Amino acid sequence: MPLSSLIPLDRQSHLHISHDPERGWLYSDWMGYQTVGSVQEGCHRILELMVRHQAFKVLNDNTRVVGIWSGAASWVATDWFPRMRAAGMLRFAWIYSASRFSQISTDTTLSLLDPGASVKVFYETSEAFEWLDESDQREALMAAWVEQNRRDGTPAQVISLVLSHHWTPVRAWREHLGISQAQMAARLGISQLEYAARETVLHLNAVHREQIATVLGVRGDLLQI
Repeated sequence: MPLSSLIPLDRQSHLHISHDPERGWLYSDWMGYQTVGSVQEGCHRILELMVRHQAFKVLNDNTRVVGIWSGAASWVATDWFPRMRAAGMLRFAWIYSASRFSQISTDTTLSLLDPGASVKVFYETSEAFEWLDESDQREALMAAWVEQNRRDGTPAQVISLVLSHHWTPVRAWREHLGISQAQMAARLGISQLEYAARETVLHLNAVHREQIATVLGVRGDLLQI
């Protein structure tokens, strides 16, 4: 397990919860057969400890789970995850069980989640770890981008759209200015499909970034996180 200085917080027969204070992550290690009751009990405990320790990134490990628990899938997706997000959860890395039945339960939960839930599923612990670690780097870049944009007088709505909707600065500016994707594509002389693809890229190449900046009437460096 590539987490350093894990501190045990709770130990139950079906779930171990630990905290990595150096990274500010919560690690939940589920095991064995799960029931609706055990899933709900464990999820309540994860939420409680996430808030108590201000550990808003969760590594949720189902590697040792066996069997199906889809009876709790709807509750997890429509009740628990909204409360996790409201409490401040930033990212939730979910590691699949080797059990196909457990995987089906996880997939059922994911299919019921709202878009933008900041939940991603993995087969390997190392990949989940890298995704959470990447989010730490992105947060640092985002903080620097926000500071620069506030200093340079970027409208508060643009900054808010980037932070709350996880949009790229390009999309946030376009939406703020009331320009459609079709209009942007026409002004750039490209197809709407090509423009839509560019709009989702966080790190546009310099040529494309400056072309879009010119159309939007903003400095190119303000479109780069």
